Amino acid sequence: MKNELKGSFLEEKDGVKILHLNGSYYNMGYQHGHYLKYKISMNIRAYLAFANRCGTSNETMFEIWNEMKQHIPENYLNEMQGVADGSNIDFEKIGILNILHDVINVIHCTGVIAWGNATKDGKLIHFRSADGPVITFIDPETKTHLQENQVMLVRTPERGYASLSPTIAGDVGTWGGFNEKGIGTSENSAFTDETKFEGIPASIRMRMVLDNADSKNAAIKILSSNRTSGWNLFISDANIPEGVVLEQNANHSEVCYWDSPCENKRPFRSIKEIVRRGWFFISPELVKHGRKYHNPGGVLGLIRLLTGKDEFLLLWLHFRALSKGLKNFWGTLDLNSSMKLYRDVYLGNNDLMKKLLIILNIRKFPSINQWVACPETGDMLVSFASPFTSAIFNPVHHFNLFELLK
Repeated sequence: MKNELKGSFLEEKDGVKILHLNGSYYNMGYQHGHYLKYKISMNIRAYLAFANRCGTSNETMFEIWNEMKQHIPENYLNEMQGVADGSNIDFEKIGILNILHDVINVIHCTGVIAWGNATKDGKLIHFRSADGPVITFIDPETKTHLQENQVMLVRTPERGYASLSPTIAGDVGTWGGFNEKGIGTSENSAFTDETKFEGIPASIRMRMVLDNADSKNAAIKILSSNRTSGWNLFISDANIPEGVVLEQNANHSEVCYWDSPCENKRPFRSIKEIVRRGWFFISPELVKHGRKYHNPGGVLGLIRLLTGKDEFLLLWLHFRALSKGLKNFWGTLDLNSSMKLYRDVYLGNNDLMKKLLIILNIRKFPSINQWVACPETGDMLVSFASPFTSAIFNPVHHFNLFELLK
């Protein structure tokens, strides 16, 4: 066995691939590339094909990559080089795979953090749903869907904290997970007119949190710096316990707590010891850079939808259904009930208008994966989409970070 592979392995449980990475950043990348090289190739082709369909050429993607890589910390460039060497794929293509979500974002996501009196035993629970069309990303050569190349990543850097995250093959960054210190993070994209590429991709900043942060404040500092585009970034700290949402675009950033004034600006209403977001901002300062009207719902929202001016009403109805479910489950949330809540919301079981949207095939909010986690205990429940089936209809798997590290 090559020295770069020491301490690493790929296993499978209940049909889910679990990749264990260990050591230096370069070695972790090499391990990643070695075990998943065919899946990484498929994902790169799927991403580039989608970018081309959206009108972004390969040349444009390389130009953006050449700009963004100047801002990415050396550790993660080394890790990408390791992925390239381990998979025998061009370094630049690995880089593009790791920035495309910042450039062309159709995976919007929904997130929640609940703690204290809102949960059954007071322990913090972190929710994340990766929302996006399950047939969007397809490798044109093999016809393999992106969701078929998802893995559970158990990561143990030699200088950093161990973490657990669902991810896709080739992704050095992360779109959500938690570390051994009880710190969790995840994201929602949010519409904004203020974006730039002179910064660190959000997925890399979130990976920096899992690798390095041992407190909420440390995570906020990492995620607030070198911003790029529109994000709702979730930070959970199981040690306090508490969760916050960091609303940001290239030029503005605001930390939102459950009782921040923006949480109660009509039509939004705070829920005690819960923060949640859909695909848009709530903070007035960020809203004015993301949509014309603060209130996305109501009669005016319906008129704007019917006249083709915007579709924020559909996003608002999803957010309202999520909020309704959280209020109904308040005080009883644990991992199992949290996953049930998520599925009820996405199936429209707790909101008539949401159900009507699904029946009329107007907006179904399919999910590539959904997970709920308790960072304190190391437990995570997760479901993955299959080629033509949303994650909400597929089996739920249980993993524990501390068991996987043994």
